[in-house]
Amino acid sequence: MHPRHSEIRALLEAGESDLGIARQLHVCRSTVARVRRKLGIPGYRTNAASTRCRHGHPFDQYAGFTKEGWRYCRACASPRASAAEFAARHAGHVTSENRGGRRYCITCIRGDRDVDEVAVERAVSGDPPARMSPAERERAVMRLSRYGLPAEVIAARVGCAERTVWRIYSRTSAPGVPRVEMAA
Repeated sequence: MHPRHSEIRALLEAGESDLGIARQLHVCRSTVARVRRKLGIPGYRTNAASTRCRHGHPFDQYAGFTKEGWRYCRACASPRASAAEFAARHAGHVTSENRGGRRYCITCIRGDRDVDEVAVERAVSGDPPARMSPAERERAVMRLSRYGLPAEVIAARVGCAERTVWRIYSRTSAPGVPRVEMAA
């Protein structure tokens, strides 16, 4: 039996959700679910009579309705940026679309805007930092390739796999031929 079994039981009987109890008592959500199943209390379901969402937010404050008439919790729903907001925020960035049709910004994911030049210089000198963003790694590889170093030496200096060096070559230009327009 869990040490906080009696507290979990009292909150479950009061109608709290598994997630709400887990957050309140600082226990794992699966522990709360296991206690709930042992007590025979059914899992939390949101229905017309529910006063709270499955995360414990009160519906009287956060209730919203879809066009089809379904009730949802506005506190739990993550707002997505409109297409115009996304375009304005990522103007000039490289963007793509996933299989579901949702757009994402490759520039922001890779960290192209926040390149630490000190990290790049350390990697070029052979003392790479413990963590580098993909954009920093790419810049270090391209700088070293200008010196005519082979891919295995570049990989050893930057602290990555040789395959990573070849992938950077294929993504930026023809294999073994560095891109000229990158800043030195």
